[in-house]
Amino acid sequence: MPPNTITGGTGYGKFAELPPEVDKMFPDYSIYPDCDYALGYITRGFPNNCRWCCVPQKEENIRAYSSWQEIIRPESDKIVLMDNNILACDYGIKQLAELSFTDYKIDLNQGMDARLVTEEIADIIAHIKRQKYIRFSCDKISQVSAIFYVAEMLKKRGIKPWRLSVYLLVTSDLENAEKRVHALKKLKGIMLYAQAERNAAKGIAPNASQLEYCQKYVFKGLYKKESWREYC
Repeated sequence: MPPNTITGGTGYGKFAELPPEVDKMFPDYSIYPDCDYALGYITRGFPNNCRWCCVPQKEENIRAYSSWQEIIRPESDKIVLMDNNILACDYGIKQLAELSFTDYKIDLNQGMDARLVTEEIADIIAHIKRQKYIRFSCDKISQVSAIFYVAEMLKKRGIKPWRLSVYLLVTSDLENAEKRVHALKKLKGIMLYAQAERNAAKGIAPNASQLEYCQKYVFKGLYKKESWREYC
């Protein structure tokens, strides 16, 4: 690495902000000729303070960041939004509402918080043209009931559970993860994606059981046929 290289970000544990003129530069997509979508953030920051999340430390509380018009590419009708919790910001919801009346195909690639979904937001989500799944997160057992509630709201709007994807944080408490997986698999066809807790800054690394739970038991779909205890 050249000695004058400026490093930063989660992997380095350095969270200094970029100069505004650099931060607002439009991406040079010519570097990645196979990338056929626009990539960006509508909001930055996160309102919660979960122990496994470094976003509040990096970006502080949630706030408006850019408009969807600043993100789009003239040669593409696809947009990937990387917002950490877009539904926790009124500005983010208004931007999604505007996008729902366009022909852009949207991929919200972070898990939305189902607890924030209202009937109005369900209308927006159902009306948005999508590239892939509608993604939610379920890091706590308390979020399971909210996901069932949202799944029912979206089903009434023509969105079946197989269009939903749920990110699951897997800590060393595998019994907690298993309760969430066992409950959510009742939504027939739903896509589950498990991620083991990892935080080098706090000395947290997944153990062998966590990795097997995520990489084999959940990723390979074995949870659909048997419980974790039966698998073991």
